[in-house]
Amino acid sequence: MRLTIFFILFLSMILPSSVRAGGINPFNINIGFYQSTSYAMRSSDFKIGMDVWIKQIASSENFMTHAYFYKDPKKMAEDLRKGKLDLIVATPLVIVKYFDLSKLKPGVVGFKSSKTKSKHLYLLVHKGMEKKPLERLFSRPVLLPMLADNAQLYLKYRALKRGLPPPRFKLMKNTAQAILNLFFDKADMAVATQASFETACELNPQIKEKIAIYDQTDLFIGNFVYLRKDYDENASRNIIVNAMNIPKSPRGRQVMAMFQSDTIDLCKIEDLYPTLRLCKAYEELKTMQNGLSATVHYKTKKETVQ
Repeated sequence: MRLTIFFILFLSMILPSSVRAGGINPFNINIGFYQSTSYAMRSSDFKIGMDVWIKQIASSENFMTHAYFYKDPKKMAEDLRKGKLDLIVATPLVIVKYFDLSKLKPGVVGFKSSKTKSKHLYLLVHKGMEKKPLERLFSRPVLLPMLADNAQLYLKYRALKRGLPPPRFKLMKNTAQAILNLFFDKADMAVATQASFETACELNPQIKEKIAIYDQTDLFIGNFVYLRKDYDENASRNIIVNAMNIPKSPRGRQVMAMFQSDTIDLCKIEDLYPTLRLCKAYEELKTMQNGLSATVHYKTKKETVQ
């Protein structure tokens, strides 16, 4: 429910200018929100939240908004392809696996500290375990924050390269909880971001004394927001501009602080490339180990990522 409220508040602040931009011709904004079955949020909670959001932003008769909740990413991707959705909210892995990236254009994403630090995904272990083989670290479930599905795939890929069975995972509400549970020796490995790890160490210096970085990648934990490529340019521009201005207002800073974010940045198609490369490498490794020959391509609007 917490994530839902964030997007309710977030979108309620970025859309009003798009409302006014509509003039006498109403804009429709159809929003698709993907929720993994592993994420503990009820469909009814989402719909209630969206009702609140719609009442907040539908202050102009020139604006019509509709929100759709998806458990099937294939259906969500199909609706975007058919023009039934104008804006999507999903993790990079879901977008890469199910959506035609040539049908998307840049959107926005919220970060803690900076985009660079939030993109750096850390695998954390206990001090002294940095050089241990993966099989020693997989004896207990890996602590995995919600919306970190690409980290899950990365660890499966690392295991597959070493001929190991995939690790087990224990879902955490956020990266802070994953770090704390590792600190209290409830696991041998946890997934976090550079930003969350640095914050945890600042709040509790003992964490830095007991926890070390085992590996790091440029994968991202969280949701990206993208617009449909052929969605109205004027409305798209207003959405992006208003999103960038959120941290500049007292209300915006208050909302972002509630959800441990302080920066809004442009979300480019290129930001998906690390996840694209991971998917390609994982599928090719599985194919090779199965003794098959296949070529995997992931098409983007600019290039085929190899």
